Amino acid sequence: MKLFHRYPSISAWKIGLLQTALVIGYILTGALVVTSSFAPRLPERIFDFSPALGFLTFLTTFVFSALFCGTSMLGYPMLLCFEKNYRRATQIILWSIGWLALFLLSMSLIAIINLSIQA
Repeated sequence: MKLFHRYPSISAWKIGLLQTALVIGYILTGALVVTSSFAPRLPERIFDFSPALGFLTFLTTFVFSALFCGTSMLGYPMLLCFEKNYRRATQIILWSIGWLALFLLSMSLIAIINLSIQA
């Protein structure tokens, strides 16, 4: 049973790039929310009032983050595995890992250059 008929025409590196872009977009959105102007006021009003609420918020955010990232990176390859298309699923996973590694290396290089300029 084929679930996605048109996706085999899209190359694996493009799907891997799309999956990586989703995860990076999610991470950047979370970073913007945490560093926004209202974030410094949250702990003194909510989490100091009830530490249990802070723990529950952290754990719920962590679980949702793992769910979103896992689904966006492994959802389509898992469907391909159910359709017995293991080769394409492996290609997409490897391309996704490659794109994430490239992003991590580029961000590390930018951080190193930034630190060397400031020193």
